[in-house]
Amino acid sequence: MDTGKSRFAAVILTAVILFPVCTGVASETTPVQKTLQAQSEESFNYRRAMEFVRTMEMLRKNYVDPEKVSYEKLFDHAMSGMISALDPYSDYEKASEYEHQQTRRTGSAVGIGAMAVKPDGQAVTIVRVLPGSPAAAAGLKPGDRITAIDGTPVKKLNLAGALGKLRGEAGSTVTLRVQRNRQELTVKVRREKVSAPAVPAGSVKLLSGKIGFFKLTSFNQTAPAEVSAALKKLKSHGAQGIIIDLRYNPGGLVDSAIKIASLFLPPGKVIFKARSRDSSGESVVKTKPGMTVDLSTPVVLLVNAFSASCSEILAGALQDHKRAVILGFRTFGKGTILRVSKLPTGGAVRYASAYYVTPGGRMIEGKGIIPDHEVRISSNEVFRLSTQSLRYPGEIKPAAGGTIRDHQLAEAVVLLQKKLRKQESSQ
Repeated sequence: MDTGKSRFAAVILTAVILFPVCTGVASETTPVQKTLQAQSEESFNYRRAMEFVRTMEMLRKNYVDPEKVSYEKLFDHAMSGMISALDPYSDYEKASEYEHQQTRRTGSAVGIGAMAVKPDGQAVTIVRVLPGSPAAAAGLKPGDRITAIDGTPVKKLNLAGALGKLRGEAGSTVTLRVQRNRQELTVKVRREKVSAPAVPAGSVKLLSGKIGFFKLTSFNQTAPAEVSAALKKLKSHGAQGIIIDLRYNPGGLVDSAIKIASLFLPPGKVIFKARSRDSSGESVVKTKPGMTVDLSTPVVLLVNAFSASCSEILAGALQDHKRAVILGFRTFGKGTILRVSKLPTGGAVRYASAYYVTPGGRMIEGKGIIPDHEVRISSNEVFRLSTQSLRYPGEIKPAAGGTIRDHQLAEAVVLLQKKLRKQESSQ
């Protein structure tokens, strides 16, 4: 065995032996039995590790295309397969991808400028196309279903894998196979750097009856400062109630969600609990001191099935503390905390380390946040509003042709007006 192979095998074997398979042990098991069982598990792990290394060597020496079976590529494939099989959000980030992902996590990225969802085993569905983006220039629309990316079918990919294929070098082109209703289209999109504010320009405004409004599209690094500025602007203009539009907001940085919740709640209030596999207890995340902007102005949060992750953290916290009324329909239900651990090779492992639990003890994963006031609309309206609500934020029925009435926003305005009238009558 050559030196490189020996080192590689040693790394694999050490990793497997240090992290043995967890199995249930009956309470009556004696210390001797435990020792024998541990030795048996270690022996089993050693055999599996050798089987893995032999398979890797067999492929490296005998596979028909040698360019596909370098140690680096086989290692990347093995890591990706092992981690991505766990859930739709966990994955392995190669060294070349890690830096790109770090940039995206802080608010900008090279891509096509569209937001999407992907249920397991299904196509990628576009839920929003950013105005002026490469996706908009190529004619992509909300509701389009991407079935293949550069010839690769996406059904077997998880969301991270599919989105990874959409991203690439600025100026490069990606070819998409798209289903639109009964049509099947081939669309070429040029990748560009896409950066959008968390609170879009023009979305901070006063609606009728001194109701303030702004749209929060993501929880990127600048989101807390943008939300704080929006609140202060609306208050200075006399806003007596506030609507925050969280529809189509897929989430972002958990720290940004914590800071934004801290703008509305007193210091020391629970925002969420993190429930890990260790059943001995939960870690509790509370509001940060010195950030509160508004404790009393009535707030309505607009949510829908594409409000996910950090949107659900914020909605759950404000709902449980009765600081805001949630209006719309059940949110996405993405309630796992993702941890990114960088590896010595330069890559990283992104994996679910805990579940989000609301202050009142509700699990978000797979369940979502149920609104206080449900206002359901058709799937056609959902996709049409994804672009319309971004292009005409805060407008119930824009004057432009081809627009529709935003029934959820209309109901939010009516709800706040009733609350304000009730407050006035009680004074």
